Amino acid sequence: MRNPEGETATNAPNHRFWQSLGAGLLLLACLCVGLALWSSQRQAAIQGPWGLAVLPGNHVWLSVNDALWRLDAQGQRQQVVPAAQAGLAGSAGILAAHPEGHLVAWSRHSPVLHVLSATDARPLHTLTPAWPAALQRHGDNAIRFAFAPDGRVAIATGGGHAVALFGPQGQHLGTTPEDTYRFTNGLWWEDGHWWTTDTNRPALVRLDDAHLAPVQRIELLQQQGRWRFVEDAIAPYRPPGATATPAGTLVRLDGGMQAGHVVDVWPDGRQTPYPLPPGSSALEPRALARLNADLLVVDGASFRILRYGPDRQWLGEWGDDGVRATLQAQQAAIGWWRAGYYASLAGAVLWFVLGLACALRAQKIQAQAQLRAHRPDLAQRPCDTLGIAGQALPTPWQQARLLLRLNLPFLPWILLALLLPRALRDLLPLLLASQPGRIALAVLLPVLMLPILVWLLRDASRRSQTDPAFEPLVNLRALRLLARPGLFWPHSQAGEMPRETLVLGLRWVVLTNQRLLVFKANARDARLNLACPRGTIRKARAVALRHGPRWYHRVQGWLVPGAVYLRLVLADGRTVEGTASCAQTAHRIVALVRNVPAPAAPSGTQPTTPADRRRALRDALVSFVVPGVGQYLQRRRGTALVVFTIWGALLLPGAYVAWAAWWPAKDVSLPCACSWRSRC
Repeated sequence: MRNPEGETATNAPNHRFWQSLGAGLLLLACLCVGLALWSSQRQAAIQGPWGLAVLPGNHVWLSVNDALWRLDAQGQRQQVVPAAQAGLAGSAGILAAHPEGHLVAWSRHSPVLHVLSATDARPLHTLTPAWPAALQRHGDNAIRFAFAPDGRVAIATGGGHAVALFGPQGQHLGTTPEDTYRFTNGLWWEDGHWWTTDTNRPALVRLDDAHLAPVQRIELLQQQGRWRFVEDAIAPYRPPGATATPAGTLVRLDGGMQAGHVVDVWPDGRQTPYPLPPGSSALEPRALARLNADLLVVDGASFRILRYGPDRQWLGEWGDDGVRATLQAQQAAIGWWRAGYYASLAGAVLWFVLGLACALRAQKIQAQAQLRAHRPDLAQRPCDTLGIAGQALPTPWQQARLLLRLNLPFLPWILLALLLPRALRDLLPLLLASQPGRIALAVLLPVLMLPILVWLLRDASRRSQTDPAFEPLVNLRALRLLARPGLFWPHSQAGEMPRETLVLGLRWVVLTNQRLLVFKANARDARLNLACPRGTIRKARAVALRHGPRWYHRVQGWLVPGAVYLRLVLADGRTVEGTASCAQTAHRIVALVRNVPAPAAPSGTQPTTPADRRRALRDALVSFVVPGVGQYLQRRRGTALVVFTIWGALLLPGAYVAWAAWWPAKDVSLPCACSWRSRC
């Protein structure tokens, strides 16, 4: 003879094993997510070469991560100065030459320009522009700046759509007129004028030196294919005695504001591109500078300093072997951290899936153990037979066949929609060529297709509710809930067997040979809300949904012909009512209540006590703090896992954004962070 309690005790360690294994795997998934965030942060901290400036005497300064490098004209590194030692709050994003021969550096999220010594980057003094109120919020994220010989500085504001001019002490001197730019990034001073760029309406704009009034506008001819925008710009090389020279040298970028190439722009708007290095399809130009007659380009894609001659010929990489090796090592480190990031994400997904499978396995074992303890007469039955006699749970293959049969009338119309454009290929161009034809198509197609679609949907709904063959499909959710051993069966009584089941609105209803049970169910769990003897049902009625008590029931009834509204009235005046998932099941429930005598049965569930209400309040508060914990305390582990997973999935992107925006802020230079502002 079997001992259910012994069987339950025997299976308890098995259940705890799977539960512990699932918890461990989920913990590993969380650790992998943390490792992915850390890898991403380490990758973002390695920015490689960025700002570039050439000072008198051919002192070349290059910003690399959180340091400033001083190099000679041959590319040999002479000195490395940490950004903090130079007085910067973070890494230098923009470098420029001061008219007095000093180095000027700017770091992200700071309105201050730092004037440094040209020989050792010693802090000399700072310049804080007095931004006007209209541009105040752009002061911390200015894109580029350039100096005039008298010490005035012009700053391009990017998303401020303006260039502002400041005096040597930072006083505001003027701003460009409105609608001069649609975003503006690059600028330089030359021969008594400021040259600036209109980013989204590609053009070079020459401004008056004193008042920043537009003097000349060179619209760039759209001959650059996918290179849509303009970013950095510097003065062109003008050979002595040359009669025809470019108007400027600038960077054209694609729609992502990252990949691009360098071009010379001529006064008529033509552009002559600089050749790409061998094996490269595009660059990521970060900074441009002139070293005598040569052009130096900082490439963020390859972490190289590219060198071009005065006639735009490719001269190879600039910098000695040590400089190149150091930069390439940093690029390799980015690759390693990127690989670690994706590997950690893949590990998080894998461990989470395995942990979820273990948790579901533990839940299934626990439910089967409870079933053996509560109903030993059903212990040996397979789960798919835990249901109503004659209403077997359909297999996936049977479900697919029923779905195909239900939607079969849609197939000819889908085929017609696919073949009609091909059949009318000669007529469609004529209709689309004229505006009346396009309007007629835009109006007539919905007018013709919508009634057909509504008719097909109503026909499918009617057949699903009235044809007995589709009952297992439309009542599938209720049958699945009934087949799970841990939902209805632990609440069943000795000798109690289900007779009918359906989903009524948002509730799951089970009518047994003894009682009526109403559950609040979701995809994973069901919680008993009401249990009463069948004899307490005083009235049962199923009417067409179009005759339901609310106006939206009538609308639904028109859209879903054949659907019914079931209403059960109990002896104490309470009602159980709603839209039935299956009309035929609802009619059988009414027939059972009316025609089959209800046997004597124990009374329903005990009334709610103050302790129950306190526990419910506690669970609600705990679940508000950490979603899923309250459901776990109520032993609704499936729902707890789903709720916690959704909460974690929603929380993870926010945590990642907060980490990326807050923690490594001093390691992110401006153009990378602000390039998105320059899109159309």
